[in-house]
Amino acid sequence: MFEWRFRITPEIIPQALLEAAFFADWGRVPRLTHTIVQGSDLIVRSHATGSGTIHVPMTHLPLGVIMESTESLLSRAEPYHLLKELARGSFGRFQRRLFDWKMVGYHQPKEFEYRLENIAKRFSCAVVGSPSSPEVEQEFAAILDELALLTIDENRKFAEQSISWRTRNNERLSIIFGIGMNDRSFESLHEFSTYADLLNNSFHVVMPMPTWRELEPQPGKFDWDRLERQLITPFRFGFQIMLGPLISFSADSLPDWLLQNISDGNYLGKRGDQFLNSVAERYF
Repeated sequence: MFEWRFRITPEIIPQALLEAAFFADWGRVPRLTHTIVQGSDLIVRSHATGSGTIHVPMTHLPLGVIMESTESLLSRAEPYHLLKELARGSFGRFQRRLFDWKMVGYHQPKEFEYRLENIAKRFSCAVVGSPSSPEVEQEFAAILDELALLTIDENRKFAEQSISWRTRNNERLSIIFGIGMNDRSFESLHEFSTYADLLNNSFHVVMPMPTWRELEPQPGKFDWDRLERQLITPFRFGFQIMLGPLISFSADSLPDWLLQNISDGNYLGKRGDQFLNSVAERYF
């Protein structure tokens, strides 16, 4: 059995919370853990592996109880200092998450930069102090409180920037959710209107899926009626339209007259261009 021992300050983290601590492996998967509080020590034991993170619930006012965790620690006989390791773990996770966000375009507000710099300075000073000093223990606890508050503010700002970026050209999110329409879908205004308000809250576009066979049953002769019955109804309810796929290389999608000449690559290419141009001229 592997063991991790920590020096604790019961005045900062009550025994009931300490006894809820658990071990997680390198994938941060919780493992069967035996946890005891013995005097000024927290002892965490597990059969899983000799390296992993220790997770401890901690009260952060005014937020409530938050599960804090260390960085990956080796099992050893010498005790760690719990608050120091929890602060190190929280600070490290915050920095890695912030780096990932900046890589996708997040702009950290100056106010948050100053708060993080202040936390980093305080953490550096506390690390070189005596970890058993009550003042240093209180400082690590205060750093954890500040990181918890900054994490919430940073998360909120990241969410605001993400949504703003994704909706800058559209009040809806830029991810396109579509409703497919085939020959078995709603075609009448009455049928579609029954569900239109509900669908409009969740979807952006309607995607009629006409086949080449349906649109051009004879070479150069087009039948637009069925498709346009499908287009008119969604337009009435403010949906965008996305046609496609216009060409699908399956026997039930291609016209019979084309299949008779399918081995002629030049013929297929020529007729395909003409078909797409005809659709584009009518709708785009």
